[in-house]
Amino acid sequence: MSSPEDISPEVRADLSEAAQSQFITASNEVLKESNDEENTLMKPWEHTKALFQCNEKGIYS
Repeated sequence: MSSPEDISPEVRADLSEAAQSQFITASNEVLKESNDEENTLMKPWEHTKALFQCNEKGIYS
């Protein structure tokens, strides 16, 4: 994953630009560790939720 466009639109809609950047970084780390596609989505979400707060619009920023 190299840009926000690589994140699915459904996921990207819930992330600020900063959160998208962290999501990409976390996704790439998971891919380096294993080729488990399920964890490629789940672990970055966990990481992003730990770093950012969800605002009243449902956006993590």
